[in-house]
Amino acid sequence: TKLAEALKYNSSLRLLSLRGNFINDEGVTELANVLRSNSMLTKLDVTNNLIGPGGATKLAEALKYNSSLRLLSLRGNFINDEGVTELANVLRSN
Repeated sequence: TKLAEALKYNSSLRLLSLRGNFINDEGVTELANVLRSNSMLTKLDVTNNLIGPGGATKLAEALKYNSSLRLLSLRGNFINDEGVTELANVLRSN
């Protein structure tokens, strides 16, 4: 998406709120790819979207490479125990 492309070149944005934007696993996968290399973003709010366990897994994989993100809000999505476990495992070591 254009947003993901723009975030690749971000040098100042620290907080990104995408609440209630109908972001699904495909959309969050694009964001996750950006998080792998974005070192400016410290807060990402994707509350009340359509993110499922697959999207949570992609976020977890990206967080292995991201040391700047301090807050990730995922409330109101469709992440099941599998997705939560993936995220928790990464956050323990990050």
